[in-house]
Amino acid sequence: MPGENRAFLFMVVGVSNSLEITSARIIY
Repeated sequence: MPGENRAFLFMVVGVSNSLEITSARIIY
């Protein structure tokens, strides 16, 4: 099921992106 796989991948990328942004805000 490539559709579900792609959605899961996008979710993982979004979560890691938001985590990176929040950690950067905490650091700076």
